[in-house]
Amino acid sequence: MNILSYRGPGMAGGVSPALTLLMQTSSQRENCWWFINAQAIRLTSDGASTGQFVSEIPSEVIEGHYRYANEFIWPVMHGLCEYAHYCPEDRALYERFNHSFATQILRLARSPINFVQDYQLALVPQALRRRAHQSTAIFWHIPWPNSVPERFSAQVIDLAQALMSANIIGFHTQAYAENFFEFVRKYLPAMRCDRSVLSGEKKPAETDSNPSVRAQEKTSWSYYRCDQPGSGSRTTIVVQPLGLDVDYWSTLSNCHKNTFFHSSMIKTPYVLSVDRADYTKGIINRLRSIDTFFDNKPELKRHLTFAQICTRTRSGLEAYDQYWLDCQRQIDFINKKHGSEGWEPILNVENPMNSPQLALLYRNASVMLVNPLKDGLNLTAKEFVACQTGPPGVLALSPAAGVWSELGRHSVAVDPTNPDQIADAVHAALTMSRSDKSQRIHQMLKQLRRNTLSDWCNQFVARLQAKVGQPLHSHRAIS
Repeated sequence: MNILSYRGPGMAGGVSPALTLLMQTSSQRENCWWFINAQAIRLTSDGASTGQFVSEIPSEVIEGHYRYANEFIWPVMHGLCEYAHYCPEDRALYERFNHSFATQILRLARSPINFVQDYQLALVPQALRRRAHQSTAIFWHIPWPNSVPERFSAQVIDLAQALMSANIIGFHTQAYAENFFEFVRKYLPAMRCDRSVLSGEKKPAETDSNPSVRAQEKTSWSYYRCDQPGSGSRTTIVVQPLGLDVDYWSTLSNCHKNTFFHSSMIKTPYVLSVDRADYTKGIINRLRSIDTFFDNKPELKRHLTFAQICTRTRSGLEAYDQYWLDCQRQIDFINKKHGSEGWEPILNVENPMNSPQLALLYRNASVMLVNPLKDGLNLTAKEFVACQTGPPGVLALSPAAGVWSELGRHSVAVDPTNPDQIADAVHAALTMSRSDKSQRIHQMLKQLRRNTLSDWCNQFVARLQAKVGQPLHSHRAIS
């Protein structure tokens, strides 16, 4: 199988670490991961961070693709069109980038099975479709909006048509899949769409001795079908949120060999947030809620810290650079207003953390605050839950995060648009009884184990291999 993604091994974000773990635990050595690094397409079969050089991509193509993906697709898909900027020249470079990727797959790849990741490579399925006997899935890791302004509808139709060239399109939530399905029905009327095909959860057969088969059976799949009359082609739209290797994170959180700064720099209980300085993450509202929190609870000054791992993202693009500066100004204001000698209310860490460091931060946090305005999934919420191996913390979660559909009912809800409500919700989480905390974490862990990282991948692999008549291989269970 060919796994295609924009970011490769060792890169920030939830998708890269997940794919790295999959490659490291795969029992199929013929799997290849194709990605971009140092202005070149590279591939690796073992998760190596540099990978083997395949082909260079001109810098102007890299830069135009970067702008189109992040200044147009990203804000439109998150329903924040006030940030969207459409440039026809960048659209052309975005297409060149995607076609360069597909060309190398068709030229060099030995496997006809392709698993494409995310919005940066949205046109790849269309390019691969030109070659017979290719079987392709694409997973859309970001939201699909419930409406698109008419001024941008032509460009989004362009994306949807390309996606419909895939055999399977995956989404994290039912809502995002439904939004896409309705968009196709409205703007691609030639498609014959069937929403009545929905699968329930299959329980594993107790008599089945094959663990990988049982893992595939226990995962719930919801899907729709869209046929292209006259062509004989069918696209299946699937709801299958990215899973987590719970045991991996649990083991990291229990590794006492790991040491990290919080033991010396955070002298108080703390509320943790981990995200990029992206306007979709609701960071400004979170900072305002911290200001409100200490206004309302001055007795907790010097007794609680808000620890924020907030890395800069998409440098060189005006909207993201400005958001970063706005965040820094807000942090400085709050620390000066509420801080005192030897203590600041916000500990802001700008550098990314590796998994062992994050695991310790997750394990010891009193509250994990996840408050995006809109999010495809948000793996940090799942990672936090998996790391609750000591005295339990509480997940405070925005319903606008994709992971809400899995964990929301056992979290404390926060309204990402209401700083006053966020402050109240954090206080409620801090004062929750230990038995209530334990019960919530227990229920969330049960949910995470119903859909592991290997389950997620195996579902797509099995269906893609069936399309081309190959034996159904699977990844080893991750432990």
